[in-house]
Amino acid sequence: MREVTATLGGEEITLAATFKASEEIADRVADPLAIAREAALESMFAQALQVYEPKFKFTVRNVPLLLHIGMRAAGDKRTLEQVQALTFDGGFFSARDIATDYIAAIVGPTSEEITPSEGDAPSGE
Repeated sequence: MREVTATLGGEEITLAATFKASEEIADRVADPLAIAREAALESMFAQALQVYEPKFKFTVRNVPLLLHIGMRAAGDKRTLEQVQALTFDGGFFSARDIATDYIAAIVGPTSEEITPSEGDAPSGE
């Protein structure tokens, strides 16, 4: 199981990247693949110094919800209200960064998936 561990508001939190959590995110927030795509597009346009209005935005409502879903998947028993307070105490920018890392853990490959097999040529050769 993939996990994201971070410190928010002085407390260590762990978010588990599971299929069930990704389904709940899709049902309650937005599809994790769409979130990741919009974040990638926004980053790409920013690097090109162009304005891009993403279809998905992290908000004061959805960031604590994303964290809560991930924390619950990792076995954390805190309520959404407790996670909202922790998010506020830790700062929304910090919490958004954690949520971004969590979405990346959900949609990205595991390290085993990107390790070349024996006999594969290293990239660039």
